[in-house]
Amino acid sequence: MKAHQLTFIGILVAVLVTGGYVLYWVSRFLPVPGSKFLVMAPYLGLIMAIALFRLPSPWTMSKVSVVFGVVVSLFTPVMGVTIVTAGLLSDFLSRLMPANSKSFSSLAPKAALYPMLSLVLSLFVSNVMTGNVLYGALGLGPFLFAALLAYGLGLLGAYLGLRIVARVRGNIA
Repeated sequence: MKAHQLTFIGILVAVLVTGGYVLYWVSRFLPVPGSKFLVMAPYLGLIMAIALFRLPSPWTMSKVSVVFGVVVSLFTPVMGVTIVTAGLLSDFLSRLMPANSKSFSSLAPKAALYPMLSLVLSLFVSNVMTGNVLYGALGLGPFLFAALLAYGLGLLGAYLGLRIVARVRGNIA
């Protein structure tokens, strides 16, 4: 990995931590399981879309999520592992999608995988820690709905991020 790539990942992680902190506090007012990830989904999609566009190398989401996971592990190690796992799974699943690396219509669905898998994995981890209380109380339907909603919100954020990139690139050129 080159120095400019590592620097850009560091900037993205700083933006993720800062914006994530603000959105975390906003989401505290929603007493719904997984609401933090639903509030964060557009933001995570936006950041990952920018990362995929600016760093079109393989396993970009994994690289960003490893750095992000290390930072978050300082506060909660379980969440750090969840973040890294979400990045790895997102990259793995995105490798199964069509491979036009600079097309907005190709990058946005890949970036939207990250917020969806973050929600799914965090709910899975919290479910394991609570001993199936959430699934038993609510059933599987709401979780599938939340995952699809997180993907949709992540897709919305990814398209917004790619529009920002296009606008900035147009003004620079």
